[in-house]
Amino acid sequence: MLLPEEGEEWMTLSEVAAFLDVSTSEVGALVERGDIPFFLIRGGELSNSEYWRFKRDEIERWTIG
Repeated sequence: MLLPEEGEEWMTLSEVAAFLDVSTSEVGALVERGDIPFFLIRGGELSNSEYWRFKRDEIERWTIG
């Protein structure tokens, strides 16, 4: 599993959806298109969103664009 560095905040799919005020399916579509920065937990499958993680600071930078 990814180990966060001190001060890093990791988010799940549902947390990112709430943060962006969109549905989880919209975030999933962004992931599938490669339009949003995300990480895959080691050993996880890309097709299973439970293995996706998002760094809060990267999502904040991504939204500012």
